[in-house]
This record gives sequence, structure tokens and C-alpha cells, in this order.
Amino acid sequence: TFAQQLTARKLNATVAAAPTTSGAMLYSVYVGQYPNRPAAAAAALALKRDLEIDGAIVSIQPPPLQR
Repeated sequence: TFAQQLTARKLNATVAAAPTTSGAMLYSVYVGQYPNRPAAAAAALALKRDLEIDGAIVSIQPPPLQR
């Protein structure tokens, strides 16, 4: 639902799910792809200011190429 709300605001939001050790699912919402950390920090600041959303900047590495 949260990702849908962000998408409705024209933000590129995706959801990733991962099981915890207890078996419950943990859902993370990722917003955008930015060319560098300062651009991501500016976007995070805008989300905080405009929507009161706290977040963290994370780098996601692409999977290695298979040979």
C-alpha cells in the first residue's frame, strides 16, 4: 500500500520481501534510482520535508554476470 501511495505521487517505488529468522516476512520499500549519493540524499531530504517520511540511503549492487 505504501509503495502504491508513493507511485501515485509519481515516485518510482518498488517493494522487496525477505523472510526473517522467525519466518515472518520483512518488506522494504525502495524509492528511485539516483546517479550518486548526493542526489539520493537530496531526494531523501525532500521526502522528509514534503511527506514526513524517514528513510535510509542504500546502495544496491547488481547481480554478478553469469558466464
